[in-house]
Amino acid sequence: MDTARRQKRDFAAVFFNGEVVAEFRFEKGKAPPAEILRFAQVCAGGGTDFEPPLAWALSQLETSRFQNADITVITDGASRLDAAFLDALLAKKRAWGLRIFSILIGGTSEELAVWSDKVWALVGGPDDNAAGEVFAELVAV
Repeated sequence: MDTARRQKRDFAAVFFNGEVVAEFRFEKGKAPPAEILRFAQVCAGGGTDFEPPLAWALSQLETSRFQNADITVITDGASRLDAAFLDALLAKKRAWGLRIFSILIGGTSEELAVWSDKVWALVGGPDDNAAGEVFAELVAV
């Protein structure tokens, strides 16, 4: 969100587990404190399914508001994409020049590596240095 604010871009986020839990869209320069607080308080534990949030993200990218945007996924990696969905996702990545970045917290990255342009794996306990390195590199790409 902070990167979008600094770059004067719109920002959208979806929180997910086995389904979409919460959706947010912030217009550039318009992030009301109450919405930022609600965003920061979302809890999305309880299973992982990549398709609902990726489908949501792709639908956002079909609008002119988010053309040329990237997708960043933060996950435990405990899911697989259906072959038909994966084929459609990869086709859209090629057609749109879409980039998908994944931040893996625990878990394994084999599935993410198939459709992500880059996967950062964070292991162990909370590590502010590792998180800082990921976000610094993500902003640079």
